[in-house]
Amino acid sequence: MPGEIVEKLKAGTVPPAVVTLIARGAFPLPLEDKVEALLHLLNDSNEETRTMAGGTLEQIPESSVLSILTTPGTDISVMYFYADVAERMGKQQYLEAIVQNPTTPDEYIAFLATRLPPNLLDVIATNQVRLIRHPQIMDSIEMNPQVGRDILRRVKEVREEFFLKKMAAERAPTPAGPAALVKYGDRGVTVAPGAVKGEALARVLPAEIIATLEPHEQAEGLSPERISTYQKLLKMTVPERIQAALKGSKEERTALIKDPNRIVIEAVLASPKLSEPEVETYSTMRNLSEDVIRRIASNRDWIKNHKIVLNLVNNPKTPIAISLAFLNRLHEREVHKLSRDKNVPDVIRKAAGRLMLTRRDRG
Repeated sequence: MPGEIVEKLKAGTVPPAVVTLIARGAFPLPLEDKVEALLHLLNDSNEETRTMAGGTLEQIPESSVLSILTTPGTDISVMYFYADVAERMGKQQYLEAIVQNPTTPDEYIAFLATRLPPNLLDVIATNQVRLIRHPQIMDSIEMNPQVGRDILRRVKEVREEFFLKKMAAERAPTPAGPAALVKYGDRGVTVAPGAVKGEALARVLPAEIIATLEPHEQAEGLSPERISTYQKLLKMTVPERIQAALKGSKEERTALIKDPNRIVIEAVLASPKLSEPEVETYSTMRNLSEDVIRRIASNRDWIKNHKIVLNLVNNPKTPIAISLAFLNRLHEREVHKLSRDKNVPDVIRKAAGRLMLTRRDRG
């Protein structure tokens, strides 16, 4: 696989002839891997290789560079290189792409925020989830001599809403109350062990929450622990739910991925605690918003996971264009099953059937 070749190049185990081909841009590699490999060769011990690699990098079109920089999961070394190019050659669009990439490390955003112009500081300040997750970014914005009053005002508002109020609330005395009771509204309802479903579920959770549950959850019911999680979240303000999405438990993230507030959902996807198995679960959800599906499908690291790709193709909520793009990555047995699945859109089922015939003809 191409990615393996890049790793071998970094390990110094690639034959010299292949190294030369890579330096010339003549070796077939995906664009992201090609750039990463060329950056590595800029430090090669052979001067001719370094020169060729530099020349090949200069020939990469600007549109391709922007495509790389906006792709989630882009290697940080690529971002460092093109941020330097941007500052030396005035290509501000590269910096904007780096700032907008959701997987750019927060620490690097904090570094850039001390030196970027006002229009890019505005982009950073607009991403409240990132500011909440890494407050040092706000410190960097305030240190920037180019920062304007409007951006400073917005940073101040985030501090007050998400940090100062939280600190004040934590200092306030907490009223005592029965901890063993799961409550909905003003009614206390004791939840017995085992799954809660039907009318019993409606007594402890509001209809708008039940509507977001997956079909199998509605049929099989929820455990008392899951109900407790929902009840805790129902009592939270939006800032508190954002903090729970970023720093809370797996169960809280699973509930909040369907939150009606877009910033809360963004916080779930940006959480440093979010694991790949959790994303696998999200990719199966029939009640997930299309925006979340698109975010999962556009993340380079997540779609390396074959199970996530398969789940997305089988999920009727996945946009057809995304499912069609992933179809060729499925194994023969998976394509065959998909061609008979009446739960997916008709166009996907027919495309799977055509793909089966094409693969048979190839032999």
